Amino acid sequence: LAPGAYLVRITLPAGFAPVTPLEQPVLLGDGSAVNVSFGLQPLSTIAGQVFADLNGDGVRQAQEPGLGGVAVALYRAGPAGIFDPATDVLVAEMSSVGDGTYHFLDQPVNSYAVRMRVLAGYTPTMPSQVVVNLAPFWAAAANFGLQPLNTTVATTFEDLNGNGMQDVGEPPLAGLQVVI
Repeated sequence: LAPGAYLVRITLPAGFAPVTPLEQPVLLGDGSAVNVSFGLQPLSTIAGQVFADLNGDGVRQAQEPGLGGVAVALYRAGPAGIFDPATDVLVAEMSSVGDGTYHFLDQPVNSYAVRMRVLAGYTPTMPSQVVVNLAPFWAAAANFGLQPLNTTVATTFEDLNGNGMQDVGEPPLAGLQVVI
C-alpha cells in the first residue's frame, strides 16, 4: 500500500461480539508496517424452563407441565460489580412459551442473574433468581418451579428413627389413603 491514512474494517462473524471497534484508523508511513488487532468474544446462550411443581419438591417430574407466560429477565451486575436488584442492569426480558421454556441467545461471556416473576396464584419452590457464569460457546441453565397456591402435598414414609421427618434411607410408603 502507498503511504497514507487508511480505515481497516472487519465483518463481525456470526456467534461473536466485538470487544474492540470494528473499524480502526491507521497511518501507514513510507516503508512501514502497521499491525491492527480486533478483539472478538464468543457468544453463548442462557436457557431454562418454568414448570408447575405440583408436589412442591423443587424437582421437575414427568407429569409436571411447563408454565407459559411467566416473565423472565436477564441482568448484569450494577456498578459495584455485585448483584443487587436496586442497581443491576437489565439486559433482556421475555416470557416463557407454552411448554415453559425460555432462552436468551447470543449473550457475551459474563456473570448474569436470571430472575423469574412469580405468577399470581403460585409460590416458588426454588429460588426465583439464579446467577449463572456464562463461558464461551456454552449454554447455561436456570430453571424455576412454581407450586399452585392452596395445594396440599402429603408424603408417607417409614419413620425409622421416630423424629417426624423423612431422613435419608427412610423409604416411602405406597398405597396408603390420605384424607384431608
